[in-house]
Amino acid sequence: MAEFKEEIIYFVSNIVVLLNKHLNRQRFYTQHSQEVISLAVTNQTGDVVATGELSAQKPAIHIWNCRTLVNYNVLQGIHAKGVHLLAFSADDKFLISCGLQVPSAVIIYDWVSGSIIISASISSPTIDLLVLRAESHPTQVYQEEDNPALVVEKPKPVQGYVILSAPSLIVFEFAEKMVQYRMIHIPLSEAGPKCSAAPLAAMTILADYRNCYYKLG
Repeated sequence: MAEFKEEIIYFVSNIVVLLNKHLNRQRFYTQHSQEVISLAVTNQTGDVVATGELSAQKPAIHIWNCRTLVNYNVLQGIHAKGVHLLAFSADDKFLISCGLQVPSAVIIYDWVSGSIIISASISSPTIDLLVLRAESHPTQVYQEEDNPALVVEKPKPVQGYVILSAPSLIVFEFAEKMVQYRMIHIPLSEAGPKCSAAPLAAMTILADYRNCYYKLG
């Protein structure tokens, strides 16, 4: 419905507010017990919201429907201090979270089942998070040693995330139904003197590194 698409979602303390300015109406998601500090919305439909908490114990990530306010899942137990960065993958199948505690835990979930697909630890604080849309790598052509004929490998759709930390840029890449990934550390100093802003430096490095194979979400 159009009335839901026109809502603005934001958080105040432990309450998430859904505001429709045209109808002069507010709705509230009230299932958090701790202060909310992060929020992400699915890319395809915009119906599913993930919200992360600030907590000294075990901050929770709530995943819920913004139309019905029904909770789908609560992810908890890995992060400490707080979950300050959240993002759904380009196809909305995965959810990535970054924690406040240093070293920072980075976790990619299958948010429907709650299972962890990938987990990693970054020694420096995480600052920002970018989503890589699913793109196909250019077709690779190679020759097998025992076969003179050229073998053409079909392009495989790959998606991922870019995490910006204080000293470096970390790129996670993973194909559908695969848990393998590469974590690439690229010093921000490689961005050059003209890229003084860290997020801009991250995008500049990534565009150059991937030869524009990816489009930032």
